[in-house]
Amino acid sequence: MQKTYLGQTAGGIIKTAEIAQMRAGNWEIVVRTADGENHHAIAGNGVLTLMQVQGVVVQLPMSDAAYQKMQNLQEEIEAQYAEEHRHG
Repeated sequence: MQKTYLGQTAGGIIKTAEIAQMRAGNWEIVVRTADGENHHAIAGNGVLTLMQVQGVVVQLPMSDAAYQKMQNLQEEIEAQYAEEHRHG
């Protein structure tokens, strides 16, 4: 498995992570890579997966700290959905 994408590690990419609401109304974790492209980001089993419409772009190993940041963002998404259901 490659360790960097466009010269960035998973941790460096995750520093750009934010939650964003997609056109379909769902909330996702989005990151921006060195080439300026936005990617949907998924974390699991110590791996950061970056995706675009065409599919998986890259998978990178990530540190525990990077995984924790992704978990925190996932919790923010769950809070957004809970808030929408309260006002829904």
